[in-house]
Amino acid sequence: MRSFWSRIPLLRLAIPVITGVGLQLIVARQLSSSPLTLFPAAFLFLSSLLAVLVIGRIKNVTLAYRVRTVNGIAIIVSVISFTFLLTWFYTQKNYPGHFARFLSDKNVLAVQVTDPPVLHNKTITVYAEVEEVNNNDGHFTTTGNIQLDFLRDSVCETLAYGDELLITSKVDTTQRPQNPYEFNYKTYQSYHNIYHRAFVTSKDWALIARNRGNSILSAIYKLRNNFLSVIARYVKDKNDFGVATAIMLGYRDYINADIMRAYASSGAVHVLSVSGLHVSVMFFMLNFLLTWMNKRGQKLLVFKAALIISFMWFYACLTGLSPPVLRSAMMFTLFQLGYVFTKNANSYNIVSGSAVLLLLWNPFIITDVGFQLSYLAVFGLIYLQPKIANLIAIPIPQHPNFKQHTNWTRRLLTLVRSDSKWFTFKLLDFCWQLIAASLAAQIATLPLCLFYFYQFPNLFLLSNMVVIPLGNLLLFAGTALFAVAHIPYLNYVTGWLFNTILVALNKFIFWIDSLSFALTKGLCISVTEVILLYLLIFLFCWLTEERKNKIAISALAVILVLCTLSSFKKFEHTAQKEVVVYAVPKQKAVAFISGKTSYYDIDSALYNNQSNMQFNIYPHWWQSGITRQIPVTGSSTESGSPIYSRQIRQGRLILFEGKKILLIDSLTAFSYYGTKIKLKPDLVILSGNIKASIPILKKSIDFDEVVFDSSCKPSARKRWKKDCSNLNINYYDVNTDGAFIWDLRQTSQ
Repeated sequence: MRSFWSRIPLLRLAIPVITGVGLQLIVARQLSSSPLTLFPAAFLFLSSLLAVLVIGRIKNVTLAYRVRTVNGIAIIVSVISFTFLLTWFYTQKNYPGHFARFLSDKNVLAVQVTDPPVLHNKTITVYAEVEEVNNNDGHFTTTGNIQLDFLRDSVCETLAYGDELLITSKVDTTQRPQNPYEFNYKTYQSYHNIYHRAFVTSKDWALIARNRGNSILSAIYKLRNNFLSVIARYVKDKNDFGVATAIMLGYRDYINADIMRAYASSGAVHVLSVSGLHVSVMFFMLNFLLTWMNKRGQKLLVFKAALIISFMWFYACLTGLSPPVLRSAMMFTLFQLGYVFTKNANSYNIVSGSAVLLLLWNPFIITDVGFQLSYLAVFGLIYLQPKIANLIAIPIPQHPNFKQHTNWTRRLLTLVRSDSKWFTFKLLDFCWQLIAASLAAQIATLPLCLFYFYQFPNLFLLSNMVVIPLGNLLLFAGTALFAVAHIPYLNYVTGWLFNTILVALNKFIFWIDSLSFALTKGLCISVTEVILLYLLIFLFCWLTEERKNKIAISALAVILVLCTLSSFKKFEHTAQKEVVVYAVPKQKAVAFISGKTSYYDIDSALYNNQSNMQFNIYPHWWQSGITRQIPVTGSSTESGSPIYSRQIRQGRLILFEGKKILLIDSLTAFSYYGTKIKLKPDLVILSGNIKASIPILKKSIDFDEVVFDSSCKPSARKRWKKDCSNLNINYYDVNTDGAFIWDLRQTSQ
């Protein structure tokens, strides 16, 4: 009997493919995609491929058997080196024709819009390909993607996929993260081959031509807009409309921060992005509707498969080809083909095969969080869900008269008239299977979710018990609504049903979000801990297959390492002493971190805005193990507090861990005259609309280092920098240099 490992060749192929892509991403980050890395990779690929070809021509069976290990290593090396090279060549900035190589001070870019514009409150984001660059150096035909942020008006709202434009705006590189542990938008965009952006006003652009893109995609995007208008006809509430467009079409432009937070807190955020769940519902619904084709011959079976596959890919294009949808569409395509031609397809091979094909099509797709989580969830469902479900066996009694009727309508009537016992057990089994699936997916994705999102939805089982059935009903109702949109009366009834289900779903989600214990935040783990947690999950799964002492000892060793890392991290958190000035546009945000306590001086508008806090500040606090947050003004009343704050004439004087910090945020120039005693702080922080100049401040304050926070006006910062240079004062501007972090442990050593 063949071993399990020998029955999953595509899974064995996926491992070196992922290794090659990941290796190139790591090397590119360290060496900036240097062409020199191509030579060793090309040499390894050619030599390993030659070794495979030579070994394959060996006719002596004994000799071929002896060198089988060498052949296996050569195959693995060839796959790794090939995907390494593929990833390098997929990176657009590596090409000599990339537009960034031809930019000068003043440029005119000819671009074509490659995606439907994304609407925001004050701006419109457009992704485009730069086809030409014109400047004083000449006229160049180029390639490469760019992000364009238009100042929103009625003219740019008419932009659509395929439009060609002339852009004269200044082109900048994508900004790096400004605060510690902030989401790295620059890296995220680089994995979409976008390295530059430009802010475009009404005077900076002109329309050249309309609808020059792919005709098929243009038709799909127009159809999507028609579907959006159908939803808008029956869903009037703004929040409900945002959820409806996200669930049905993957269109998340109308989703606001409150809705996103509520769905994330309940553990149902996956519903807001068209994912594998949506495609699977479509797949099984089509298979059910076309069941009558199964026994009508092989030709009709092939036609059924082609019909289902075409519809799934059409739906995937309609929803924007997100990574989870791509994974599901590819997986169910292989599953459908396997059913038609083999009848016994291996689930691991199907999932792994879809991953390999997607990675060969776009190696960067592996960096997408949705792609990673969706594949982990599927592997969890394939392996863990049956094991969890088998822990509790719910016997479902067979209705005694069920088999007597061959007609399906009579069977249905019989089931409806049957006693409550059958329905009760069937309902219990459905609920338990759903719980098992939720647990399996949560276990498989938990380490990665903690690493990316720093939180855990405590009520995910309860929310999924309601959200998944309601989400499926909403998909069925929405699909029916699109089908009957132009049929009088029937479209009204279907639209009412769709809206009713949608309102019920949103009310349940916001109820879950209102519970104080629904979400646990601040759960941070490192990459090392993610790897160890997945190793631990693997060892526990292995232990269920083989009860061996060495496996149990290995699992205990991993647990010991995790506990050691956790203890070391807590020790580091207890000893930390930092002064941090965060970079938040037009806002003051200063924190004095001592141990696991953060004494903060943050604008109330920012502190009460959870979305901005979670994006700019909370990631650093969570990574630092902060468990207490105390305003600076109220910290002095604490006994044993390491910080003392007092308002003086020059500003707010803060004594923290033996250092004197002067925070000036509201004083005018005349406040600094007539000071008899010259204050000498270790650090001065300027914040807000300060009208005094640096020379005037020097008359009453003896300082050598000053920090300009994000709330200071650009004109004032420009003047202060010039003054500091003239007076030999060290300055730091968080607006241009990112957050200012002063580690007091290093200065005290």
